[in-house]
Amino acid sequence: MFLGANIDAAKEAARFGIGADRSVNYKCDEAGKALNYEVISEAFYGVPEELRHECRKRLTPELAAILRRWESALYNEKICGRI
Repeated sequence: MFLGANIDAAKEAARFGIGADRSVNYKCDEAGKALNYEVISEAFYGVPEELRHECRKRLTPELAAILRRWESALYNEKICGRI
């Protein structure tokens, strides 16, 4: 999955081997960001932990760092009750 604001998300996703069907452009405003957190949270927490762990082992260091930032942001949004 690849999200991009103010860029060609499909083109950038291809750099990481992510298909255009798994890339999304969004409007970088409060509504766009809120929707992204909600959708990403549902997708992320809907995957069993064992599968998430297996996928993490295959990430490049750059993508692993991005995932850690997203996990932290999702966790913060969840404990604050925003998602």
